[in-house]
Amino acid sequence: MIRRFPSVFVLVFIIVGIVLADQSRVASWPFLLLSLVLFAAALYLLARRSGRIAVPLFGGALLFFSAFHFSLRCYDLGPNHLAAVADPALRYRIFGHVSDWPDLKPDRTEIKVDVDSIIANRAQRVHGAILLRLADTTTRLQRGDGVDFFGRIYPVKGRGFSSTFDYQRCLSLKGVFGIVYLPTLLDVRVDRANRYAVIPVVDGLRRAMRTAMYDDLSPAGAALAAGFLIGETRDIPTNVYRHFRDSGTLHLLAVSGSNVALVILFLAFILRPLALSPGKRALVLMTAVALFAMLSYGEPSVMRASLMAGLVILAGQVQRRYDLNNIIAVAAVIILLVDPAQLFDVGFQLSFVIAWGLIFVLPRLAALFRPVQNRRWYRWLVFPLLVSLVAQLCSAGLIAYHFGRIPLISPVANLIIVPLVSAAVVGILVMLAAHLVLPLLGSLVGSWLDLLLDLILVLIDTLGGEHVPVARMANLSAWIPLIAYFFLFAAVVAVNRRRLRRLVLASLLVMLNIVLAAAIYTTLSRENRTRVDIFPIPGGVAAAVHHPGRDRTDLVITDIASRPYPVDSRVLDPCLTGLGVGDLDAVFVLAAQFNAIDDLLRLFRERSARHLYIDHRLKSSFGDVIAQTGMDTAGLPVATFGGQPADSPPSRWYYAAGSDGLVLHLDRTNLLFCSCLDPDRAVSSVPADIVVTGSLWRVPPGELAALSSLGVRQIFCSKFAHPTQPTDFDARTSGQAVPPAIHDLSLLGPATVKIPRE
Repeated sequence: MIRRFPSVFVLVFIIVGIVLADQSRVASWPFLLLSLVLFAAALYLLARRSGRIAVPLFGGALLFFSAFHFSLRCYDLGPNHLAAVADPALRYRIFGHVSDWPDLKPDRTEIKVDVDSIIANRAQRVHGAILLRLADTTTRLQRGDGVDFFGRIYPVKGRGFSSTFDYQRCLSLKGVFGIVYLPTLLDVRVDRANRYAVIPVVDGLRRAMRTAMYDDLSPAGAALAAGFLIGETRDIPTNVYRHFRDSGTLHLLAVSGSNVALVILFLAFILRPLALSPGKRALVLMTAVALFAMLSYGEPSVMRASLMAGLVILAGQVQRRYDLNNIIAVAAVIILLVDPAQLFDVGFQLSFVIAWGLIFVLPRLAALFRPVQNRRWYRWLVFPLLVSLVAQLCSAGLIAYHFGRIPLISPVANLIIVPLVSAAVVGILVMLAAHLVLPLLGSLVGSWLDLLLDLILVLIDTLGGEHVPVARMANLSAWIPLIAYFFLFAAVVAVNRRRLRRLVLASLLVMLNIVLAAAIYTTLSRENRTRVDIFPIPGGVAAAVHHPGRDRTDLVITDIASRPYPVDSRVLDPCLTGLGVGDLDAVFVLAAQFNAIDDLLRLFRERSARHLYIDHRLKSSFGDVIAQTGMDTAGLPVATFGGQPADSPPSRWYYAAGSDGLVLHLDRTNLLFCSCLDPDRAVSSVPADIVVTGSLWRVPPGELAALSSLGVRQIFCSKFAHPTQPTDFDARTSGQAVPPAIHDLSLLGPATVKIPRE
C-alpha cells in the first residue's frame, strides 16, 4: 500500500502533525527537536539497510516537522510578536507592507499588513500581521506596497457575531493578531511596489477582465460573470448570494476544478490550429493554469485543481503512468507544506473531499450503468446527475457540520444550473477573447451571454427563495461527519456484495432511527424554550428573540451609535446571519443616534420586518430621517412605546416599563431592556430576573445589593466598569441573596439565554 500510494501516507503524517500541534498548543521547539531526532535515526537505519523501520521514522519526522511549522505560525509567537507587544490604549506609528490581495467589501476594504516595526514612545521591531480596515472601498493598495500609518492596534476578540464562530481563531490561522480601523486611505502613506513584478501584472490583468465584463454585459450579468470565472463576488447582491446558498449551488461562485478544466479545454481548442510541438503546448497550458490560479485569488479548490492539472500534464510529457489518488495527495501535501493552516479552511476540506469522492464513488456507481453508458440520455442526463449526487453526498457531512444546514433541493438545482453555468463560463471566455480582438465583437457576444445569465438568475431565484426546504442541523458534534463518511464508504464498498449490503443497510436503519429520535427529542425540547441571543453592537446591545413555533425573529436594540461605515451591512446583518436569523417580526428600538437611524431602516426593509416599535422620544427623529431619505416605509408600520399615551406592543410577550425600558415577559421570567440601568426606576417598576443594558455600566456603591434585593439574577451590559468598592456586596456577612451574575459583552462576547416555557 505504501508503494502504491506513497503520497497518501505522507499526507496522513502531515495532517496528524498539524492536528497534534493545534490540539496541544505547546511551544514549537519540542516538535522541531523530535523531528530532527527521528530524521537522524531514519538516516542511520537507512544506511544500515533497515528500510522497513526507516520509512515510518521518516513519516514521524515529517509529522513533527509539520507540527513545528503550524505551531510556529499560529501559536508559538515569541516575545517580539505583535500580539505580545501591542497595547490598544496606545496610538502607534505602524510600518509594514501589504501581504495579501485587498478584500473589497460593499462598504469597506480589508487589507492584511505584515508589520515590520511600530513606534509609540520608542521604535520597536516586531513581527506579525494586522488587519487594516478602511471605512471606504479602494483598490489603490496592492500586494507588496509598503505602508506607513498611525492607529491603535485592537486585539481580536475570541468570538464573532455567532456563538459558534471563533473569529480570533479564524484570523490567527491567517496570521492576523490585531485590527486597525482607519476612515480613509488618505491617512496611509504608500510606497509603491515594483509594478513589473508578477503579482501587479496579475492584478492589472484581472482589472482589465472586469472592465471588459462591465463594458459588454449588464451590471448584474457582469457581477455574476466575475463570480463564475474568477470567484470575485463583491458586486453580487446579498439576496442573490443568499439564493445560491439556499439552493445548494453556492459552490458555483467559488472557482473550482471545473473552471480549470474548462479553461484548459478552451485553450486547447484555440491552440489546435497552431503548429506547436507537444512540449510547447504543455508549457503554454501549464503557464495558463498557473496564471488562472493567481487570477482566482489562490482559492484552495483552484490551487488543488491547478496542481493536479499541472502534474497530469507533466506526467503526460514524461510518459509516466499516474494514479489520481497520488495526484490529489501530492497537491494537498504541497499546499499544507506552504500553509499548514489551510487544513482548517472549509474550502480546502470541501475541495479535497469532493475530489476524492468523485474518484472513489463515481466509478462504482457508473459501473451499474455499464450496459447503457454509450446512450445519449445517459451521457447528458444520468451521468451529470450522478456527478451532482456524489458531490452532494461527499460534501453533505462537512456542510452540515460547518454551516448547520443542508439544502434538500440541492441535487435538482445542481442538475439544472451547473450545465448552464458551465456554458456561461465558456461564453465568458469567448467574450473576453472577442473583446481582445475587437471590442464591438465582444459587445455582440455579451448581448447573447446576458440572456443566459438572466436565465440563471431567474432559476436561482426560483430554486433558492425562502420556500426552498432546508434541513437545519444545530450543535453537531465532530462525530456526525465521520459517521456520515463511514456509511458512505461502506455503502460504496458493499455495492457488489450481498451480505455486506444487508449489514450496511441494517446499521444505517438503526443509526437513522437514533438520529430521528434525537431530532424529535431536540425539537420537543426546543418547542418549550425561548432563545434570546444577546450581542454587542456599536454603542450598545442588541438581542434576537427566537420564539418557539414562530419562523420570524424579534429584535431589540437598546442603543446604537453611528459610524463612518454602514452599521447595517457591516455589523447587524452579518450578526443576524451568523445567528441563523432570516426575516424579522417585531423590532424594538430604545435609543439610537440620529445618523444611525437610516442604517436601521435599511436593515428592517432588507429583513422584511413586520412591525417597528420605537421609544416615544425617537418619533420625531425617525420621521425626519424618513422624510430626508425618501425611504419607502409603507410596508413597515411604525409605532411608539413608553410615555403617555403609548401604543400597545404586538403580543402578550411584551409590555412597556414606563419610559425607562422595555420588558420581555416570558412566562415566569422577565427580561428588562434599558438604555441606562437605574434600579430605583427601571427595575423597581417591573420586577426583572434578567437585565440587558446598552450603555457603559458604572456600578455605584450599593447598587449590586439593590439589584439583588429586587430579584435580578443576571445582568448583560455592553461594557462593565468595576465598582470602586469591591466589598460593596458580601452575601456571607449580610445574609442577603447571591449577587447577580454580570456578563460583560466587550470581554466575553455574545451570550445566549434559554428560557423554558411553563
